[in-house]
Amino acid sequence: MVPKKHERRAWILVSLGWLYFAIIGYLGTWDDYKVFRDGETVNATFIGMSDKYIRKRDQFADFVYNGDTFSKNFGSTYADDHRIGDVIKFRHIPGDKKEYEIDGSSDNYIIEFVACTLFALAFVFCIYKAVVFKL
Repeated sequence: MVPKKHERRAWILVSLGWLYFAIIGYLGTWDDYKVFRDGETVNATFIGMSDKYIRKRDQFADFVYNGDTFSKNFGSTYADDHRIGDVIKFRHIPGDKKEYEIDGSSDNYIIEFVACTLFALAFVFCIYKAVVFKL
């Protein structure tokens, strides 16, 4: 049975929402995947917490590698767990100061890819339901 016109519109709007979440998720995860795939693991030195804030409880931790300073957003307890001068595993793409991950945090890209794929499948299901089939 083919859905009615107003039901089709509702399903198409819902499917566009799923598509939006899938695209945003894939775009955000792609950089992590590139670092995981193309990056090399090196040792960086923790030099302290910077005075930049996103929220009151989040701060940026600063690291030095080959004379370049990198900052990464962490919770404010990061400084409690690490001392200045500690060596941190640092994964980055050589020559690209913008793309990097610290302490293996790029390993979560697999979970994010799976979630985005589920969003994309929900999009396909909603479009199918809107056009062809009514459950």
